[in-house]
Amino acid sequence: MKYLLSIILLLVLIIFPRSVENKGFIELMNYDEIIEYKHNLFNIDQYIQFKEHLGFRESSNRYRAIRNQYWGRYQMGKFARRELQITLDRSSFLSDTLAQEMAVFELMEQNKFYLSDEFETFIGDTINSIPITYAGLLASSHLVGYFSVKNYLHSNGKIVRLDGNNVSLELYLEEFSEYDFELNDNIKRFINKTYGE
Repeated sequence: MKYLLSIILLLVLIIFPRSVENKGFIELMNYDEIIEYKHNLFNIDQYIQFKEHLGFRESSNRYRAIRNQYWGRYQMGKFARRELQITLDRSSFLSDTLAQEMAVFELMEQNKFYLSDEFETFIGDTINSIPITYAGLLASSHLVGYFSVKNYLHSNGKIVRLDGNNVSLELYLEEFSEYDFELNDNIKRFINKTYGE
């Protein structure tokens, strides 16, 4: 709810000055800055929709969800927590929404780094009738890990890994392909402002 109010406020700041012919705000920004500002809003909105979808698929968006060694809204496993150097105990992690939101963001950044060659090579391709997209690669690497995504891409879809619940990485590749965002510092600042209060 907090992030929705933030987006509405930002949109009001763009639209309201025009509607009352208050040129003060618009004069402070040139056309390119306005376009960039709108792009940043769109990018944040797409990221929000993506993470809401991911959180729903992983835990029905429950921050306190536990399934075996997987914790929280995004079901962060033991390997992911170790990779991110999360030192919080289970109880502290489950009660810290900012820690969980930053953890999934940082895990996606790491997966993007590990898959940087694949992002360059495969985005825009189609494998097994599934479009390969930025968001789809991030979601599927969250599900089964970046190494399994590499194997899938380099085998042209012949090596298809399932997670512990028998969910295929192809399902996430396809289901999350519609989102259009890029991880950046604006999203990180948004997360800190929204969940850091």
